Amino acid sequence: MNNKKLLLFLLDYLDQKDDFVFLWNGLVDSDNYSSYVFTSPIDCIYCFDKQELIEALSNIEKYLQDGYYLAGFISYEAGLYFEHVTDAICTSNVPLLWFGVYKQPIIYDHRDNKFYSSENKNCKPLNPSLSPKGHIQYAPTKGEDIERLFEQYVPKEISDCQISNISNTVGKSVYIQDVESVREAIANGETYQVNYTFKHKFNYDGDARNLFFSLCMKQSASYSAFIRCLNNDILSLSPELFFRRTPDYVFVKPMKGTIKRGIDNHDDVCIAEELHNSVKNRAENVMIVDLLRNDLGRISEIGSVKVNKLFEIEKYETLFQMTSTVQSELRDNVKWLEFFKSMFPCGSVTGAPKISTMKIINKLEKEPRGVYTGSIGYIAPDNTSVFNVAIRTVILDRSTKNGEMGIGSGIVYDSDAESEYDECLLKANFLTSKYIDFQLIETMLWRDGEFYLLELHLRRLEESAKYFQFNYNKDQIIQTLRYEAETFKNGVEYRVRLLMNKNYTKISSSELDKIDSEKKRVIFSKISIDPNNRFLYHKTTNRELYDSEYQKARVDGDYDVLFMNNKGEVTEGAISNIFVKNGSKFYTPPIRCGLLDGTFRRYLFESGFSLEEKVLLESDILEADKVYLANSVRGMVEVKICESS
Repeated sequence: MNNKKLLLFLLDYLDQKDDFVFLWNGLVDSDNYSSYVFTSPIDCIYCFDKQELIEALSNIEKYLQDGYYLAGFISYEAGLYFEHVTDAICTSNVPLLWFGVYKQPIIYDHRDNKFYSSENKNCKPLNPSLSPKGHIQYAPTKGEDIERLFEQYVPKEISDCQISNISNTVGKSVYIQDVESVREAIANGETYQVNYTFKHKFNYDGDARNLFFSLCMKQSASYSAFIRCLNNDILSLSPELFFRRTPDYVFVKPMKGTIKRGIDNHDDVCIAEELHNSVKNRAENVMIVDLLRNDLGRISEIGSVKVNKLFEIEKYETLFQMTSTVQSELRDNVKWLEFFKSMFPCGSVTGAPKISTMKIINKLEKEPRGVYTGSIGYIAPDNTSVFNVAIRTVILDRSTKNGEMGIGSGIVYDSDAESEYDECLLKANFLTSKYIDFQLIETMLWRDGEFYLLELHLRRLEESAKYFQFNYNKDQIIQTLRYEAETFKNGVEYRVRLLMNKNYTKISSSELDKIDSEKKRVIFSKISIDPNNRFLYHKTTNRELYDSEYQKARVDGDYDVLFMNNKGEVTEGAISNIFVKNGSKFYTPPIRCGLLDGTFRRYLFESGFSLEEKVLLESDILEADKVYLANSVRGMVEVKICESS
């Protein structure tokens, strides 16, 4: 299934609807494989103070007993009441709790790519005493109806949502002072770790749906949500599960421990192992595991709380996260008021021990967190439910066009305040960084009735697909290539281009033009590349610099353009690897200089060709006996170096 098209369709489906909850699963696994759309609530439950909070949770229970679904959020500040941290809570225009009451969601099962929905026959007649609000008659959309709409759907262009006038509620100097206060509290034995947060404030111009789409495309997350309620749009791109509840059991999956991913799969293996073995991250993770075990113990059968998985490493687009999984068997008749009072908020967003740490947070933080670090999810009539930890969460005020996003980190005694502050601002780039839509590329030669170096091409494609978490199916790709080859003329060579996105592959081809044997002219680009750019190590459509420099070179009559990194080391051409010959020996730059491991380059190494890796400078190229550029379509082509452009 094309997730991009599906997401666009569901967002368009929600256009002009109010009081909806969209729970989007952008990263499917064996435990979490559905997305949910809740629209047209028959009632909305929300509250802003302590007494209303207790009543609201009681009303949730009554609606569940009458066969209704509930979907929405509970804000972090509700936990201050639950844990008796304070009775004087500074609230915002975001309620402590908001849930829509629904007859039935539309469910998309990502395993079999099907919509499911039908009227919930178990709903009892509404009890007017539950709420003074008027009730809306809900006519559910059946799965087959929305399936037909999706089949006919043509995706629309997405325009950017512009973010401007960005500011932070806490400056660096105040942040450093607050971190010092945390260190003092740790030294005094009041806490072991404090998750200290502040807000990123901004104005926005555009549609919240477009912003949500862009954020989802930039970072896949299993527990994303888009909620429209009251006057707010709430966008959450959370990778973290708070809890998954069945009628009898509850599972929690705290996320503690983060490290940036490497540039390729080999790098990733080493970095993931580094995170897995990190004493600091393990200590923080197990501290939160113990906290959650204690929370679960309040509502579980004695002796049933157990750790299923400890220190698992999960891969995302740009980072690895360490998670652990704890489960327990619930006591009989645990109501939602008791459940939330025992569990909420999640310990991974407070620190430990929970109550004393929440008191420190309440004293230091300048504004209420609101939905940020609260929880978003749904509850089915049989109490089956899934709730996230609402990190990476944006609140948009539709009337004022103001927005905010919480950012923070866990502070321990040896934390460096300046580094922590800079890391928080780096996390905030998630909001404004540009979404790059790219595909993997393989360009192959069809010659003498076969695809030249096909296995090497497919191996490289599989490696990059694994790295970027694209779906790779070798048999399907080979079959698609064979279909394309059936159109080829006998005795003609073809350039075949394969484009692969996350969910499908496209093939195109053209007759290969001949080139003469004259030595080709190449130049050096004046623009240096950064070897830390991971896209240099994978052949993708995200190559704007290479394409623009190559086109300029071609206009000037040059065969290719050569690049150097910011250390002055030669890397590669825009469409070729570079090789120099001195005497009988050939040399080529090491991959780590910042270049693609081309299929022809791999072929030379694996075939026993007299070739060594060696760091090359511009002078090495200019002074070499011979210089060649090579790729799998053209093979080795001798070139001469001209002055830089």
